[in-house]
Amino acid sequence: MLAKLTDAYQLVHAYRGDRHLEFWRLHQRYGPVVRFGPNSVSFDSAPALRDVYGFKANVVKAEFYNAFAHP
Repeated sequence: MLAKLTDAYQLVHAYRGDRHLEFWRLHQRYGPVVRFGPNSVSFDSAPALRDVYGFKANVVKAEFYNAFAHP
């Protein structure tokens, strides 16, 4: 329920250092597509990886990634 309303759920697991294990547990329980925040979805399949990050993917990266841009 907490994950539906706020990002605190993933922040707690990031602080504990077990976020990757929690994602694994969520995918084991709910399948290849898991919603873990109000605006966050995790996919656990090879076709999803290609669809999201592929050459012709129609997605926009979050502002977070601008911190890693080369000058």
